[in-house]
Amino acid sequence: MILLDTSIRVEVFRSRRPLDLEAVVDFDDIATCLPVIQEVLQGFRDEAAFRRAREAMLSFPVVESPLPEGSFLQAVELSRSARRGGLTVRSVFLSERWRRLGIE
Repeated sequence: MILLDTSIRVEVFRSRRPLDLEAVVDFDDIATCLPVIQEVLQGFRDEAAFRRAREAMLSFPVVESPLPEGSFLQAVELSRSARRGGLTVRSVFLSERWRRLGIE
C-alpha cells in the first residue's frame, strides 16, 4: 500500500502538465487519507474539476481515521465557500470543529 502525500496529489490534478500517476505507481497499490483529501480538494476553484477530483480521491481506499469522513468534507466546503467570498481560512478543520462547538 502506498499513501501519497498532498504534494503528489496536487501534481496529478494541476491543469498544465499533470503528473501521470499510472506511469509511476499501480493504482491498486494506492491508498489515501482524509487529511490529504481535504487539503487537495480545498484548492479547487472550478466546480466541475472539484467534483471530478472528489470522485477520484474517494475512489481510493481510505486509511482509517479517528474522525468521520463528513467532518473533513464539511471543512472542504467551508474553505471553498470562504474563498469564494474572498476570505482565506488557514485551519479549516479546526474552524469547522470550533463552529460545531459554538466557539467563534
